[in-house]
Amino acid sequence: MAGTALQHVDTPPGGSPADPIADSLAAPIAASIADPLDALVGAVRRVIGIRTDWGRTAASSYTREFVYQRRSTTMIKRMDNVLVVVDDLAAVIAFFVELGMELEGRTTVEGESVDQLVGLDGVRADIAMLRTPDGHGRVELTRFHTPTAISAEPKDAPLNTLGIRRMMFAVDDIEEVVARLRNHGAELVGELVRYENSYRLCNVRGPEGIVVALAEQLG
Repeated sequence: MAGTALQHVDTPPGGSPADPIADSLAAPIAASIADPLDALVGAVRRVIGIRTDWGRTAASSYTREFVYQRRSTTMIKRMDNVLVVVDDLAAVIAFFVELGMELEGRTTVEGESVDQLVGLDGVRADIAMLRTPDGHGRVELTRFHTPTAISAEPKDAPLNTLGIRRMMFAVDDIEEVVARLRNHGAELVGELVRYENSYRLCNVRGPEGIVVALAEQLG
């Protein structure tokens, strides 16, 4: 449960059990431990009402330590990859390589451990792993030989369809990227738009209905 990951700090750094900030924070945290985010917001609001210079400094330090303790119990280390099941593996690899991703490798998987992992019998599948240029994001493409892949939705499903609809990539020149992807049969979903003075954005539908969003930061 999310609440059990939190630990109450009895005193703020450099404080004492009688500190007014510690007293102000302890009650709302203990009362709302089942909802830690609400507890933290309420605690910070109470701290804002303490008007001494010492209080403001100690409150900031105390809140940072409390948030750190919550984050230190996080169970995941990173987001590793996103899986996309495809039919034409070569075409989808070419699309993502044109986008700027790098092909790490390809392999074929099968056997008892694979069946147990995915909950299917007689699995034999080709896998290709691609990574972003910075090495922090990956897309795994899988083509099933057996059992035959199934489609749960229309290939060109609109963006308000339930489920994972697209992946977003940061680019330097959005128009150049769109032009390159058009050579692989891609087309815009909607229009290329300017969002305030921050970004130029668009959605592109590629092979097998895969949608990627592109974002070019301005300024």
